[in-house]
Amino acid sequence: MVTPDLRRRAAPMVAQGVAFVAVLVIGALVASSPKPVPLPPPKVPSPAVQKFVLAVQATANVPLAGQHVIVLRNGTLASAASGALSKEDLFIAWVPAGSYQVCLSVPAGLEVAGGSPSGLACSAAQVPGTGTGFVAFVLVKAAS
Repeated sequence: MVTPDLRRRAAPMVAQGVAFVAVLVIGALVASSPKPVPLPPPKVPSPAVQKFVLAVQATANVPLAGQHVIVLRNGTLASAASGALSKEDLFIAWVPAGSYQVCLSVPAGLEVAGGSPSGLACSAAQVPGTGTGFVAFVLVKAAS
């Protein structure tokens, strides 16, 4: 029986965490949205399938906690993850590397900056096999 070396497993997880923090810092410097709130580390997935972090952030002039997020795998549109935005307006999912469509339920009275009306807004996301995927939605008051 082969016993896994925990030190070999810890290094990639630490590297993923550092990459995630780097993406959040770069996003905060580049975007005009507020800085993301640091989150406690999510549960580590089963080692049988290697998964990576996909972070979804939404910003608006109102809290968005509870808004539904769906992550669909490109090509098949099979659900890869789903859940709700946290009180920090963030959603974190562990998914295999690949291409995804990330959809956010947009509350009435708001729209995605750039013109998507209230309802459901989707954005493409790429989760690299070496780091973190990131999607940001900026919601504004809907035009009357």
